[in-house]
Amino acid sequence: MNPKKMNRKDAEETGILGLVIKRIFQSLGIVFMFLVLFLSWASQSRSGLTWVAGQLPSSVRATGLSGELGDFRFSQLQVDVPGGVLTVFNGHVQWNLFDLMTETIAINHLQAEQLLVALVTRKEPPQPTKTLWQGVELPINIIIRDAAVSNVSITQDDATLVAFDTINLNGGVSQNRLDLQSLILSAPGKKLDLRGTADLRAKPKGRVALEHDIEWRTDQQIITGAGSINGTWQKLEIAQQLSSPWQARFDAHVNDILGQNITWESTLASLAPSQHVVTKEQQGAVVELGVGQLRIEGAYAPEFGFESLRTHIEGSIPVASEGYSAWDADLDVQLDKGALAIRSLKLMQKARSKTDASAHIRSPSAASQVENQNVSAAGLSIEGRIDDLVAFLANKSAVNTNTLQDNATGVNVSGQWSNLSWPLLNDEAGTSTPQAQALVENSNGQFTLLGNTGDYAFNIDAKGVWRNNDFDVKAQLGVGAHHLNIERLDLMAAGARLTAKGLIGDQVDVVADISVPSLQQLHPLAAGDLTANARFKGPRDRVYLEGDTRAGLLQWSGFAARNINLSAKLPAIAIADIYSLSPAVLKASGLQLVLSVGDVSSQSVQLAESINLTAGGSLADHGLDLNLSLPRGASMAAQMAGGVSKNAWSAQLSTLNISNRRNNSWTLQQTAQISVSPNSVTVPKFCLIGDGQRLCAELDLAGDAQTVSADLEKFALSNLDYFLKVYDLNASGQANGSLMYSRGRDNQGELKSSLDANLEAKQAEVFWFDSDADQVERVTLLIDSFTLSADQKESLNVSASLLFANQDSADFTAKFAAPFESPQFRTAAMSGRGTFSIEDLSQLPPSLLNDVSLTGKLMGNLELGGSIDTPAVSLSADVMQATAKVRNLGLSLNDIELRARSNDRSQIDIDGSLKSGEGILNVNGTLRLPQGGSPSLKLKLVGDDVQLANTSEMQINAGVNLTALLDAKLFTFTGGVNVNSAEIDFKVPESALLPSNDVVLLGDEVHANSVLTQLDVTIDLGTKSHVQAQGLDAKLLGKLRVLKQPQGIMRGDGQINISEGRYVAYGQELEISSGVLIFDGGSIDDPNLDLRAQREVETTTVGVSITGRASEPRLNLYSSPTMSDQDILAVLIFKKPISSLESRDALTLLKIADSVNGGGLDHLSKLTHHLEETLGLSALEINLADGSPGLVARKQLTSRFSLSYGYGLLDATQSLFMRYRLSDRWSVKAELGADSGADLRYQIEY
Repeated sequence: MNPKKMNRKDAEETGILGLVIKRIFQSLGIVFMFLVLFLSWASQSRSGLTWVAGQLPSSVRATGLSGELGDFRFSQLQVDVPGGVLTVFNGHVQWNLFDLMTETIAINHLQAEQLLVALVTRKEPPQPTKTLWQGVELPINIIIRDAAVSNVSITQDDATLVAFDTINLNGGVSQNRLDLQSLILSAPGKKLDLRGTADLRAKPKGRVALEHDIEWRTDQQIITGAGSINGTWQKLEIAQQLSSPWQARFDAHVNDILGQNITWESTLASLAPSQHVVTKEQQGAVVELGVGQLRIEGAYAPEFGFESLRTHIEGSIPVASEGYSAWDADLDVQLDKGALAIRSLKLMQKARSKTDASAHIRSPSAASQVENQNVSAAGLSIEGRIDDLVAFLANKSAVNTNTLQDNATGVNVSGQWSNLSWPLLNDEAGTSTPQAQALVENSNGQFTLLGNTGDYAFNIDAKGVWRNNDFDVKAQLGVGAHHLNIERLDLMAAGARLTAKGLIGDQVDVVADISVPSLQQLHPLAAGDLTANARFKGPRDRVYLEGDTRAGLLQWSGFAARNINLSAKLPAIAIADIYSLSPAVLKASGLQLVLSVGDVSSQSVQLAESINLTAGGSLADHGLDLNLSLPRGASMAAQMAGGVSKNAWSAQLSTLNISNRRNNSWTLQQTAQISVSPNSVTVPKFCLIGDGQRLCAELDLAGDAQTVSADLEKFALSNLDYFLKVYDLNASGQANGSLMYSRGRDNQGELKSSLDANLEAKQAEVFWFDSDADQVERVTLLIDSFTLSADQKESLNVSASLLFANQDSADFTAKFAAPFESPQFRTAAMSGRGTFSIEDLSQLPPSLLNDVSLTGKLMGNLELGGSIDTPAVSLSADVMQATAKVRNLGLSLNDIELRARSNDRSQIDIDGSLKSGEGILNVNGTLRLPQGGSPSLKLKLVGDDVQLANTSEMQINAGVNLTALLDAKLFTFTGGVNVNSAEIDFKVPESALLPSNDVVLLGDEVHANSVLTQLDVTIDLGTKSHVQAQGLDAKLLGKLRVLKQPQGIMRGDGQINISEGRYVAYGQELEISSGVLIFDGGSIDDPNLDLRAQREVETTTVGVSITGRASEPRLNLYSSPTMSDQDILAVLIFKKPISSLESRDALTLLKIADSVNGGGLDHLSKLTHHLEETLGLSALEINLADGSPGLVARKQLTSRFSLSYGYGLLDATQSLFMRYRLSDRWSVKAELGADSGADLRYQIEY
């Protein structure tokens, strides 16, 4: 429009429009001004903060608000989140409200002291969602420039899932794109750093680019790595690299993660050989991984949940562990719509290399280099199908069993293995370190698992070697959700057998039988035999056990019991928890228990000659009788009645009698009440009286509150004879004492205790009988007084005093600054003083010193300081002018001088010397008292020409250089012994009976010493060692190294040569032409033998050679020129060939030849029977009864008169026997030979 031609009307309209626009801008200016004023008011006033807080939804709650809206603080902010509540404590927020005008929330500073996300498990499991993630589209941008939150944790039902010390965030959301500059989660030794961008909208082509670094330190290792997620939501590339402790890489391609058909393809690769990863932090279990790869692919439809999951895993990664074999895992498994198909699952056990005991996993190239050195290969293979994996794992019926085909089964899995060794932990030494030795070796077997889910048939058949013994397992089981049907269970191992059959369900009926001929084959610390049968029967909640157990010998770790018979019937559940039984079970009758034991001992010390225990009734009301026959004529009898009710077992002990051979008896004065519950034991005051003696006691133990008291009046010391008899000692006199101990918590909850105890004896005697010099003499040690006392409140005070009638004495006092049960006791200050003075050591009983008789003086002073863990010892002790007689070695030790010194140190120095024979033995060493540890003693023994034995059987003089180290767990003996001269003459009595290999000596018990022994001693026999034993008379030369590990047998390494000797065989003396005993590191009592003994008769040489191991020697005859064994024996024994022998000599020769050739008793019987018929003898037999084997030929001349001829096979003695029967009862017998004589005998028949 041409403005010049604008008419008036147009001008008026234009003016109105301008006015409107002007008024609009004026109005907007006023609104903007008010908005600015509102924002200023809201951000800079407390009222604005309060107003905004009031507009929050109910799912957001804030308390403790202060400050302004743009800079405010709160004590607690709670936000309801799916599955729980998010709570922020003590926060501070600074932000600018004016940024809202640019559609942005910009937080400049955010700080909080704690963030807690508390999740609660839903009662109903979540249902699969059919709604896909729709993404996040925010109407506003969010920028966080500086955020720091401390003490971050996520919990599930009060259990901590994740915890961090701090979270630092710098990033935001702009135009629906997440932009993380840095998100750092940290804790001590742990750090996770996440950064990158991601499109938050659910757009298939939305970009994702995230990276992270991790450093995670645990108690045993540091985990470091880095990873990334790149691509679009339609196709994501995931990469994760681990650099320690496991060099590995995980790569995955994930498609359509926002859709209804998520698929993935991934690989997990182990990149380096011999990588060690800790799998159990507390136990320190280490797994070793080798080079390998797993391929994992699958698909998932979120709409249909777990049933839509399909996955396929295939590949191999070698796995091993410390103390375990290495394994190659090769698997091909697929999960499809809840069904698991095991196409192939193979585990190949790598055999340990002969040259590499550690069996580290090598790279493929290195493994190929030692492939030919592998000892063996083993493996396990499994295949099959599980139609409903979820139901199978939950052990419940399948959901869709009606969809199965008629011939299909819900579960069909089978497997087999061959030549497997199971390297289980071997903790005999009491340590937690896994040992490489396998417990089960060369195992072969197979198994099947068939049936519908929730009801299976499980069969297993396996064989192998367990603890060097064969084992065989066969089982046929029916397994259901609520029952187990044992159709067959048969386990055989090390000669033992367990069989079982029955049903475990709502009703239980199972029969089991056990037979163990040799317990030692099952465990090296055990010995004996065991047979048992048992039946478990009844409703599931009231199952009764009824059975019998018998054992000729039960032995464990030095404890032994013999002739055991046990018959029992009791509720089986009572074995585990007697207090969980219902009142109906408690009142049900049928409780029966009968136990008899013939003998009980510990470390070869007899504790009881017999034990008989009977119990009957019900758990609620039963009676018990106990009778013990104790060694040395003592006995004990007890009777009580008791029952279980209200979570406690209570009983009334009505009878208790203890007596010994001297008729010293103790009797229960009144009925004693006993109450036992899971948390307490209560016995009100009861008294035992006898022969003027009285012992009263009571106790109440209830958690931290404990009270124990006892009083002893006129206690006869002769009661101690039962224990002193071990040392052939007796005692007389009386003692009195008391004990009061209490413990509990004070008003502040601290544990306090008090103790007041004392024991006193006066005018006492200890006596024994000395049979030295063929005279029996009563020796008495008079004790004027003995006192022992202890009192404790805030500190513990202990004192002891011993005064002998000859004024020899020993005194000791000590004070500890803390009570003995307090945590500070071992570190609390300690002070003490002791003195001892014995002018004549000969008054000490020799039996206390292993039958060593002493003379001389012992003087000393002791002062203690420091603490129990860090003791400061000042000791001065001397043995002076002493002598000793070691009777079992025939030694007289003279000029004994020993000194012990310590000056406020945790070490005592020992030195001294003694004379044995013509040699001097020097002794020096140290007794260490380390901080917080056990004492250890180290002694050095050095001497020349020291007499080590001087008996009729042994005279040994040697140079000694030995070191002995003794601590709480190990005794180590090292060094050498150089024999100067030795005369050894072992004589076996003619009446001695040597048991055969199949005889078991019940006294040979297996002991597990509390202190283990380790030896490494070299013995040099020198040039003057001579031995006579079992027909051998020879000179010995050579060196022998004696070795023993703490858990091993005694082994020998070296060689002993036998020279200049003779050997008596078959009653004849032979010259030893050569002899060697070779010890090759095996058992010291089983060396290799190579001995030759011979004799020359004119131009003929005949002899005997012994080879092989001592446990299985081989005896062979040889000659020059070559002759038959019969001719060699004839020349050895009679100095002439068999053709020149008389008939009686020929019979002797045949017997010996047959035994040499191993003919056995059956062959001998046939041979002697043939000779009897040929020679017309009434009997021809070998007599072994008197320990001197001989051949006896008898001829019955008349019905009343017989004549016998005997010939000794070893000593060549001859005897003639005549017997004439006068009547049925009377006979005359005469003998002519080495022992001549005549007997008139009368026979009585029973």
